[in-house]
Amino acid sequence: KALSIFISPPDLKTLEQRLRQRSTEDEKSIEKRVAKASLEMQFANNFDKVLINNNLNETLLTAETLIKEWLKK
Repeated sequence: KALSIFISPPDLKTLEQRLRQRSTEDEKSIEKRVAKASLEMQFANNFDKVLINNNLNETLLTAETLIKEWLKK
């Protein structure tokens, strides 16, 4: 069995703000990514674990811990 982890932004508004702050994508691309994220977030409950990415470093550490614990099984 595999471990599935869904990493989600806190909300779509935060995702949009983060994308805009990066200044790496045009408006159309941002709108597309937010729409796709909205759809993907509807399936989060199908994953073994859901992590809310409020802080990248904390989320990374949590993901690493989950994976290490899963590998011990």
